[in-house]
Amino acid sequence: MEGFLEICKKINKDCEEEIKKIIEEAKRKRDLILEEAKKTSKEKEASLLGEFDKKVSFLKERFLSLANSEKKQFILNEKNKFIEKIFSKIKEKAEHFRKDKRYIEFLKKSILEGLETIERKDIVIEYSFLDEGIFNKDFMEDVKKAKDINIYFKKGSFQDIGVILYSKDEHLVYDNRFSSLFKRTQENIYFSLFKEIF
Repeated sequence: MEGFLEICKKINKDCEEEIKKIIEEAKRKRDLILEEAKKTSKEKEASLLGEFDKKVSFLKERFLSLANSEKKQFILNEKNKFIEKIFSKIKEKAEHFRKDKRYIEFLKKSILEGLETIERKDIVIEYSFLDEGIFNKDFMEDVKKAKDINIYFKKGSFQDIGVILYSKDEHLVYDNRFSSLFKRTQENIYFSLFKEIF
């Protein structure tokens, strides 16, 4: 009986030691798993933070790009508005130029330019019906003396200041009205103003 009890004690002791070893091994494995999990978690956290930083950086660049684009667009719009105001004032002044004493000289100069450009023996000068008072006999005679060619005068239906000259066969036309002059130079004026302002 005593031998049996001793065997039981030994078995119990061996079991306890085995259980202790198993528990210690389990604890060690658990610690390793936790350490690995922490390491993996930190790596994932770093990866997520890296992705987040990239997204923040991308959004920041996109926002700055958008802000710059909107700023440029705003400046461009303001420049265009300002230039349109200048063009509007130019047109307004042109409308009032007809009443200016220099207007007759402007008409003569416009006619001479047209005569030099067309270079034909028979030329028609078309003027605005609003300038009928200027295109009297004396004015017409004065113009005819400028060049030894056949000049014909025609009252037009346009209101613009200036004149239109064309060969009698209408193959060559020289439009020297303000609206046409303005169109011809508008692009150059626009770019000059655009560079100067702001």
